[in-house]
Amino acid sequence: MYRSKKHRLGVAAVGLSAVLTLAACSSGDSEDTAATAEATEEVVVEESATEDTTQEEAEAAEETCVLPPGDIKVVSIDSMTGPAAFAGILAEKGADLALKEINASGVLGDGVTMSIELLDDATSPDEAAAQFSKAAKDPDVPVIMGGVISSGAVVTSPIAEKEKVAVVYTQAGSPGVVIGDYTFRYTPPMDSYWGGVGSYIEEKGIKTMSVLYANDNPTLIATAETALPALAADLGFEILSSTGLPNSTQDFKAPISKILKEDPDAVAVLMVGAQNATVVSQMRESGWEAPKELLGFAGIENNFADIGEAAKGVTWASIFHVDSPAQSTQAFVDAVAAEYDGEEASNYTAERYDATYLVANSILAACSTDRQAVRDAMADLTNGSITGALGDVTFENQDARVAGFVVQWDGEKMVVLK
Repeated sequence: MYRSKKHRLGVAAVGLSAVLTLAACSSGDSEDTAATAEATEEVVVEESATEDTTQEEAEAAEETCVLPPGDIKVVSIDSMTGPAAFAGILAEKGADLALKEINASGVLGDGVTMSIELLDDATSPDEAAAQFSKAAKDPDVPVIMGGVISSGAVVTSPIAEKEKVAVVYTQAGSPGVVIGDYTFRYTPPMDSYWGGVGSYIEEKGIKTMSVLYANDNPTLIATAETALPALAADLGFEILSSTGLPNSTQDFKAPISKILKEDPDAVAVLMVGAQNATVVSQMRESGWEAPKELLGFAGIENNFADIGEAAKGVTWASIFHVDSPAQSTQAFVDAVAAEYDGEEASNYTAERYDATYLVANSILAACSTDRQAVRDAMADLTNGSITGALGDVTFENQDARVAGFVVQWDGEKMVVLK
């Protein structure tokens, strides 16, 4: 029934194949948001050449959808404390902004609102499982927004499949997260786009590399042990060593000393949170300077503000940048700045913002809070491309994919190289 294969996120009214444009996300003020939603009342229908859904049919279907008045509670499980709190806090800002826009627009119907109950997994897989089980057992919860840590997601995904409740993750980029009909991920797994930095490696003539990674993070393990060796084989450079350490490590002098003796052309730093800044600072203190290269990963920029110039030149592949030419991204960047006193948008905020709209759109497309109906609508929406804060996103088996950017820290901020 849900025939559109191209969707736009924003204050979206999805009925069969109709969606509203993203225009409403350009304002952080609820009154302006509602006015913008009214101004963009005309639906946009984009159909494949083989489908015969008409705009009139879509509008008629939309008119028949009347959700009962009341609040629709969605549960979000996220890392608000612990090592991954830097990502969880930024992510929930995106969810809060999207929720404010959705409710201000009235798009869910007269007297219908959506709320998010936030549960802290404390960056703990055990706590994530406990909180997720609690939410999954509540029949009034139509869909769950999953946590950012991969170690928690690989535990909670089987619960989602067993309880038949859709879960949408952001971050949680390791294998074993998207495992069946009820698991969705709005962040591309890192190994699907990290190879984008390959052109930079070739340009700089990098022939040897050493890797330092968190061996207690499934996403970074997959990048260090799978994506990087595959890239090395493809481009013809040699990985001299790959050193895994717990992310609780504070003193990296021993592994750094080992790497300096290896004398590679580049070092890939794949730790979690503030430990990235610690490694980069200690590398610089040990004399690692240009033309030697430091490579990182998406989100690492959130840890560089305090070390500034020390991180200058660190390069990585990213799925989001505030200077993206995508109109939908720029609307989101403006909305974040307006809502959060000039704050610059981050990839974590963008991902959760888009994921929150996906949840709302799925409920509206299903015209129901029935778990199976919401899951089926979500599967259809992710069967095509979606335009939102991340730009144009496609999905492979309910797992997001984006083109991405090659970016670098210039001493003060992240800049796009290509």
